[in-house]
Amino acid sequence: MSIEIGWFSFEGPHESLEDVQPKPGVFVVLAQAEGGIMMLEIDEAEDVVAGIKNHERRACWEENQDLGLRYAILYTPDLNEESRQLIVKEIRMEYVMPCSPSETPTHGYWRPEDQ
Repeated sequence: MSIEIGWFSFEGPHESLEDVQPKPGVFVVLAQAEGGIMMLEIDEAEDVVAGIKNHERRACWEENQDLGLRYAILYTPDLNEESRQLIVKEIRMEYVMPCSPSETPTHGYWRPEDQ
């Protein structure tokens, strides 16, 4: 199963981290709610499982979910951290996510075509 986010095809959404591989990648945290699924956060990690488990904004995810968290993963074994961060930035430019860091200048409120 896959989910399209921006220009990318992510695996998932996975209901459990047991279904996620500890590989380099970009992950999207989704909240299952009555009305559907909401994107809470996107980030990257050398090990997506550890990145999700130890994320500094995990409390925000828990506060913003009703029926459970889901995870969409884009494995990127051939990309370095800088390249993964570019994917994160591109998606943050396109979507508003309540748990993205407030200092993120893109934060979903403008798009490159608005420039």
